[in-house]
Amino acid sequence: MVPGSFDPPTLGHCAVIERCLAFADRVVVAVATNAGKTPLFSASERVDLLRASLTEHPRVEIVAWSGLVADLARREGAQIVKGVRGALDAENEITQARLNADLGGVETLLLPAQPQWAHVSSSAVREIARCGGDVRPFVSVAVAQALATRLDEGHRHEH
Repeated sequence: MVPGSFDPPTLGHCAVIERCLAFADRVVVAVATNAGKTPLFSASERVDLLRASLTEHPRVEIVAWSGLVADLARREGAQIVKGVRGALDAENEITQARLNADLGGVETLLLPAQPQWAHVSSSAVREIARCGGDVRPFVSVAVAQALATRLDEGHRHEH
């Protein structure tokens, strides 16, 4: 199972999910909601964007989840896989992995990001898009279009 906020999903996220298919019969992608954050896209929009970005992978199931990730992993009989871009990501994910092990006896596998995606984050993509930059190297066509539409809507509301 690959949990995350995916706001928006990047090609780095897609690469982690696709790499999981090499060692799992089925990959559940859990779009998590974080009560402490106001997302650019709703959970259902993020599910749709991931589906549009991963159309050629029938063994990937994408769900929205607002509870504990460990609970969903246990319910699905799954282990957790998290992509890590660097040392800071790894440190944060190790802490979360220990909590998930304590909460549900769920193991977490940390998968190092491939070099071409190690610098790509959802927050960086949002900032590039907000500043009018080209996000197409970092996201699927569907996500690039959704970002342009959403940010154009926001821009019109500001004036």
